[in-house]
Amino acid sequence: SVAVEPGKTVAEPETIKNPVQSSNYVFKGWYTEDGEKWDFKNDTVNSNIRLIAKWEEIEELWKELIIWSMYM
Repeated sequence: SVAVEPGKTVAEPETIKNPVQSSNYVFKGWYTEDGEKWDFKNDTVNSNIRLIAKWEEIEELWKELIIWSMYM
């Protein structure tokens, strides 16, 4: 947990480790419990909040495209 003065922004946490230990997931950002993406530069803390790290599975086709692009 982090203490923040009301009306202030909070610093973005350092990148966290992939909890599923798989390269098939990419970190999408931090979200509120209501599903809103948190903007660390502009969103202010006015009460207790909980931010949740969102991970998304990369589709196989997209992974192949990334790998192919790297070797062009």
